[in-house]
Amino acid sequence: YTSPYHYKLEAASPLASNVGGNVKVARQDRWAILKNQALYSLQLTNNGMREPHWHPETAELGYMHQGSARMSILTPSGALETYTLQE
Repeated sequence: YTSPYHYKLEAASPLASNVGGNVKVARQDRWAILKNQALYSLQLTNNGMREPHWHPETAELGYMHQGSARMSILTPSGALETYTLQE
């Protein structure tokens, strides 16, 4: 890439792909500016679901480009918070 500030994530090959959707990823090994960070593009079908996971020392930012989704978060105090994400 001619600029360290541009990366064509949607042009990358999917890290994983199945009937539920696909995921594309950029990390420091592909885009040097991403020190201790990662960038994901997650495209789900109506039957798709992202696996439950956690980040003990990391924040996560979500951006809904198209459609809607439901996301639940288990807070450190043990409360379950559910959100509807929309464009």
